[in-house]
Amino acid sequence: MINNSRAIRIFTTLLFGFICLPAFADFNPAAGGDELDRFLSPRMLNVGDFGLINEYPSSGVINPAAPAAEQRVHLDASYINVSDFANKISNAHVINLGGIYPSPAGVAGANLQFLHSRQQSFNVGTMLRLLTSFSKEVYDTIDVGAGIDFAIGYGDQLDWSLTGKLGIIHSLENTIDIPGARYGIAITGLGKWFQGNTIFGPYPSPFTPVLEFGFSPVITEKIQWDVFTKLSFPSFQNVRTAVGTELIIARFLRVGGGINLDLKSILNNPSSAGNYLPSIGLDVQFSTDIDTEKSAVASQQGWTKSDIRVRAGAAPLPLDTWAIGAGVNAALGVVDTEAPIIDIASFDSSYISPNNDGKKDTAIIPISITDQRYISGYKLILTDQQEEIVRTIVNVDPRPESRGVKNFIDRLLRVKTGIPVPEQLIWDGRGDNGKIVEDGQYHFHVVAWDDNENTGETEKYSVIVDNTPPSITLVPPTGDDLIFSPQEGSFQTEVRIQQTGSNEKKWTGEILNSSRIAVKTYSWNDSEPNSFAWNGTNDDQQVVADGVYSYRISSKDNAGNEISQEFFNIIVNTEPTPVFATVSDSFLSPGNDGAKDNIVITADIGNRRGLKSWELEIKNSRNLTVRKFSGDGLPPIDGIEFDGANDNGEILPEGKYNAELVVFYQNGNRPTASTPFFEIDTTRPSSSISVEHQIFSPNNSGIRDEQIIYQETSNEQIWTGVIKNADGLAVREFIWEDEVPSQLVWRGKTSTGELAADGMYSYQLFSTDRAGNLGNSNMVFFELNTEETPVIVTSSLDAFSPDGKGNKNTISIIPNLRKTDDIEYFQFEIIDSENRIVRSIQGSGELTQAYIWDGL
Repeated sequence: MINNSRAIRIFTTLLFGFICLPAFADFNPAAGGDELDRFLSPRMLNVGDFGLINEYPSSGVINPAAPAAEQRVHLDASYINVSDFANKISNAHVINLGGIYPSPAGVAGANLQFLHSRQQSFNVGTMLRLLTSFSKEVYDTIDVGAGIDFAIGYGDQLDWSLTGKLGIIHSLENTIDIPGARYGIAITGLGKWFQGNTIFGPYPSPFTPVLEFGFSPVITEKIQWDVFTKLSFPSFQNVRTAVGTELIIARFLRVGGGINLDLKSILNNPSSAGNYLPSIGLDVQFSTDIDTEKSAVASQQGWTKSDIRVRAGAAPLPLDTWAIGAGVNAALGVVDTEAPIIDIASFDSSYISPNNDGKKDTAIIPISITDQRYISGYKLILTDQQEEIVRTIVNVDPRPESRGVKNFIDRLLRVKTGIPVPEQLIWDGRGDNGKIVEDGQYHFHVVAWDDNENTGETEKYSVIVDNTPPSITLVPPTGDDLIFSPQEGSFQTEVRIQQTGSNEKKWTGEILNSSRIAVKTYSWNDSEPNSFAWNGTNDDQQVVADGVYSYRISSKDNAGNEISQEFFNIIVNTEPTPVFATVSDSFLSPGNDGAKDNIVITADIGNRRGLKSWELEIKNSRNLTVRKFSGDGLPPIDGIEFDGANDNGEILPEGKYNAELVVFYQNGNRPTASTPFFEIDTTRPSSSISVEHQIFSPNNSGIRDEQIIYQETSNEQIWTGVIKNADGLAVREFIWEDEVPSQLVWRGKTSTGELAADGMYSYQLFSTDRAGNLGNSNMVFFELNTEETPVIVTSSLDAFSPDGKGNKNTISIIPNLRKTDDIEYFQFEIIDSENRIVRSIQGSGELTQAYIWDGL
């Protein structure tokens, strides 16, 4: 404990400095002149005029430091009568009115005392005294005070006084092991004293030092016993001492008494019993509870509940007189016994991350501490889960490190306000050792106390220290996986985002456009972030515009730790990607004969941006793939040559085929195009021909004027028939599309319309089918002969009778030809008189014999 001796020495020096004033006249105060302060109240009358008793404002007259710790307004009124019972005289009267008023600057007190007495034992004449004091607590255990007393009165002359007084009270409870131990020092009568009677000296005695000591031998809940002692030296020419005691029962009843000894009075009247008899008194206390609605003033001032003390006391005086008095003292309001009210209910940030990143580095605790009086201190106590204290933050009314003159004056002039309470208490996550505490849950509570040592405490609140930020592992797509086309028909309609992370209160994933505006937001609450696929839509489920996007995932935990990762170059590309495929021919005939051995399949790519690769499949009529081509980038500009073989190089069977082209884009588009069907045909065209005549004569004779050629062919697109002369020169061509007539009639005309020359001719059919297969028919030969061939026909009879009787039943018809060879055909016709043919004989070969007609 800080030594108080220096402050006490300073005050004592001030007190006794006044003693050095010039000496005054002989010491001869009026009878009872030094008892005036004892007549301030009935309690002073019975216990004694002690500055250490809590009798306000009276004790402040004895020692002006006495009321310094009092917190309530006191009002006091009393009447005391001094009676000489032996002479039956009771014409001495004392009336007291007074009170104290506590304020932050100190406690002000005032007493107005009226006295009138001509009795021999109390010969003070008529006086009116105004006694004031002002006191304050300078240190926890030291109170000081000062006062000014004014008096005016008349004994045998009118006089007045204006004096000052100083006092100090020092509590020793923390120094010695005696309950309630304290002492007081005062000096009174500093100034112009009062002398209302010319035959007496000044009264009360000027320049009077007073020493007091008090303690409480017994303090229980029901009983308290107080003892007071006093020693004073009026004008340094007398010695007065007093011992007083009080027994307080249940804070309701006080019984007190005391003995006052005055050395000068004893010496002057040694046989007077009043010098030795004890005083006695009684004090009863009760409390009031005023209806606040009936007294607005009392309610506003906090006086609805007050303590009222009614007291009476009697004390012997020299010359066998007694002073008897009664009075009332009201302590308005109640002494503050309520603990400070601490409000931190609005604290809602239970997570901190003291890592100096500027985000939730501290626990900010909103606080409000209110009290009826003054907050003397508070502390924030933090404990770990084992209830071990890790940090204590204390703020108390600053105690002076030294108690020198300057500090004493500063404290004397200070207005009591209590310590300031900030709007927030801040914990930076450090323990009392200055190091950041480990991650985990901690608890804190706030304790506050006022100047009456009333202590309040909050419930415990939780705060979690979390210096570990959220963790995330983001595996971005690479290459073409970053490009997709969110539309029907695309084989890459989404981009896959792989991610794993810690379990947090909230994760937020955002798809950002090139302007850094989120178009799609994902969230995961109280969980780890899941991998997912973005299908290219925004939060309104609409497909976003083509462009470059990025993905960002972030989280901020309750302690303010945060993390964010992002990858870029997600490309949404919904550009049309039209493709077409064509074939150079609808037929091919693989066989290395140089005629349509292959076809060329050409790809027409409408959009070449982002093209990765291509595939071309040759499919048969059952849609089975029989040949496959592929490549990176664009298909060959000159086309893809298909030779009619499968992947093993084997010629495919005849039939219809087509080609299907697939183009692969980076955005997942896979447009396809199919060619028209084409046909593999390795069968040559087939045909067979024959002629009607080996020789014919287109001379308009009506006989063999035309050659009939019989034709049988396969169904081809074009057939060509060629008639050539003996020199192999074509004299006539016939061309048929789709269908060849079964008979060709040639009347011997050339291509120019002229009659062909006589001679040998040949005829043959030719065709090249759509697959390029070349086919031709057999070749037939025939003769064109327009040479004249005279014929003479004779008969054996001019008439005959075909009646079967055996006489000229037949007739012989005999041909006579100049040219008998190369007869291809002949015909005899027998015509009647009406030019009707009645018989026709036909034949071929040589015509040398006669032909017999029997009339039929």
